[in-house]
Amino acid sequence: MTSNCVTVLQLAGRANKLIQRSATGELKKHPGPPISEAKAVTVNVPDCDALSKLLLKIAKDANAVIIPGGFFPGTEPDENKPLAVGPEFCVSSKATIAQQIGVDDDDMDALAGWHDINGQRHIARLKTNMAPSNWMIFDRDEVQGMPENMAKMTDDEWWTAMCSMVPGLSEVPKVRVPSSTGRVLVDGKPMSASGQHWYVPIHDGNDLERFGATLLQRSFLAGYGFMRPFYSSDDKNKIISRRQWSIFDPTTFSRERIVYEGAPTLVGMGLSLASPQIEVL
Repeated sequence: MTSNCVTVLQLAGRANKLIQRSATGELKKHPGPPISEAKAVTVNVPDCDALSKLLLKIAKDANAVIIPGGFFPGTEPDENKPLAVGPEFCVSSKATIAQQIGVDDDDMDALAGWHDINGQRHIARLKTNMAPSNWMIFDRDEVQGMPENMAKMTDDEWWTAMCSMVPGLSEVPKVRVPSSTGRVLVDGKPMSASGQHWYVPIHDGNDLERFGATLLQRSFLAGYGFMRPFYSSDDKNKIISRRQWSIFDPTTFSRERIVYEGAPTLVGMGLSLASPQIEVL
């Protein structure tokens, strides 16, 4: 089963990144917090125009995130019109549901499916609980250890490289969303940000994981892959492992993956937020 449906999560508090500015002017960026429980709805998103409108709405909300690659069967809207919304339900972490129903959080059989908790429908954000949507995301981000020639690519160079690895990519419609960090203004000037998300409609969401794994291998053949170093949390200079990586984030090709498109939360003097620049191309 694949569908145009995607999932939107709404938290009680901050869901996206936090930008702090101290009294001395030092800037710190913190990622979105772990999501233990959220309200959720399934939205019908049949084309790039509908997706851009949904992303624009999410971009104004600090407490909202999206799961573009999947949805929970049975939660679809009754209407088939663009941006129709299904009934509200709760999405919780494995640990949260396990604690509520009295099982271990690695008991996947017990955690699968729906759970009635305090009169509300809850479901865990597990791949086995979700069906794939017909949307794919390419996530461009500069990471520590990325070769300089890849990190310093212009937007046009990066997209040309992606199109060289994915035949036909240049010919399909897509939605481009710049990093929300770049929307943060410090004394009126944008923070430095190179990240971008590119959303592309696909025919078969069931093939997405195989496609992502194949594309990662292809990127090494094309000269756009590298072994990304991962560092110790105790010693920022100590490499503890390496993983195959590319000019795109290879971890996004999974139906349960959350994408943080909501507004950053700003704390400190001189910080403000510009409007999102979402484009349909």
